[in-house]
Amino acid sequence: MPDDRPPFLAAFAFFLVVGWWATTLLSGATSLPGAVGWSGGAALWLVGVTALVGLLVARGRWAQRLAAGLALAPVAVVPFLDAGWVAWVGIGLAALAGALVLGPSTTTWIRPGRSMDAPPDDAVVLMLLLVAWPLLGAPLLGDGAWGLALWAGPLLSFWYGRAELAGLWAARVGGVVLPLLSAVGSPWWGWAVAIALSGATSYWAWQEGARLAVVPLVSRPSSGVCPTPDFDTVIKGR
Repeated sequence: MPDDRPPFLAAFAFFLVVGWWATTLLSGATSLPGAVGWSGGAALWLVGVTALVGLLVARGRWAQRLAAGLALAPVAVVPFLDAGWVAWVGIGLAALAGALVLGPSTTTWIRPGRSMDAPPDDAVVLMLLLVAWPLLGAPLLGDGAWGLALWAGPLLSFWYGRAELAGLWAARVGGVVLPLLSAVGSPWWGWAVAIALSGATSYWAWQEGARLAVVPLVSRPSSGVCPTPDFDTVIKGR
């Protein structure tokens, strides 16, 4: 059985590192264009909260992996920082959070198996990818307002998460078109980022698991495709 003690220390360290780098980006403390910093900072908060809820509520492996990656990824901003001490504090927090999130106290908290209410892995990856669009594609905002199209990703994730067939098709079609639209006016590297996002989203949206999360083989009542389902369901006989 998983440990019943939530990894509050790891969660707090993760919250600190996300808050540090998100605030750094939002405050304009980097040499990045203002729109890139604002979008990246806001998106970092959004994805960070998603990972934090998944870690403490769903107790899922996906949340642990996402939190570990998200704790270390913002170090890529270091070359653009105006103040050296901001970089050193951020790197220290990232190392601490990464170690605690991947440490034994957090790993024993993670559920050893799948919840009965858990959606297919393909559906979870698709939803997380859509939520992360504004973060992964933040550099595209440096060349115009078209990059704002990536903020439709979290909306598509919400729509798909309602387990509606229209939401699945919106993710399939919008997942291809919107990233490419966001690259209008960008140099070649912007198109490379957009094509990568479009290709990855299209791949996961057409996986069988992504479809079965919305149109299951056996009809059953569903409140949505959520990677953090309600774990208070009472199982008869237990």
